[in-house]
Amino acid sequence: MFANMILTARERLLAGLATSAAKRDALIAASTKLGSEGRVFNIRNDKNAVKVGPNGMIRGELLTFGFGGRIEIGDWFYLGPQSTIWSASEIVIGDRVLISHSVAIHDSDSHPTDPQLRFEQTRQILTSGHPRTNPGVKTKPVLIGNDVWIGMGAIILKGVTIGDRAIIGARAIVKTNVPADGFVPSPTSEPNV
Repeated sequence: MFANMILTARERLLAGLATSAAKRDALIAASTKLGSEGRVFNIRNDKNAVKVGPNGMIRGELLTFGFGGRIEIGDWFYLGPQSTIWSASEIVIGDRVLISHSVAIHDSDSHPTDPQLRFEQTRQILTSGHPRTNPGVKTKPVLIGNDVWIGMGAIILKGVTIGDRAIIGARAIVKTNVPADGFVPSPTSEPNV
């Protein structure tokens, strides 16, 4: 049962190298851990664009776009495996926030909706790297308060504010604001979170 949790010396070395690189490219508190599957892609190349407070665990992915983006995360934060936080605008997450696995928090559409602009963006990414100017991607900040719990597989879309102590159910799609102490149920018919 626990065999998969034991890391080999090579895995520990690679995780340590990844942690060192991520902490070099972002402002991540020394007490925050980056799991072996955790990654930080600060394409913007501005160390101040990604800030993570102390006592956290990153097992998913933080990414800023080449043309912009800022991620700021408070204390005692957990990001589960296969979860993504992608910023082209601004994502601010409070203290004591628990984000389960396979969650997506994105403050943009990632690509332009116009097909020609989308192709131009894709061509640039594939040939010369991520664009340094916005190619027509729609963005709006995402703000998540303190003590929020986001269940597995949930999707938080651009422009959303989630209030303190809110709970987002598994596989919920959040496209409107959630008040403090609010609850967004799972789209299943069961009453469980």
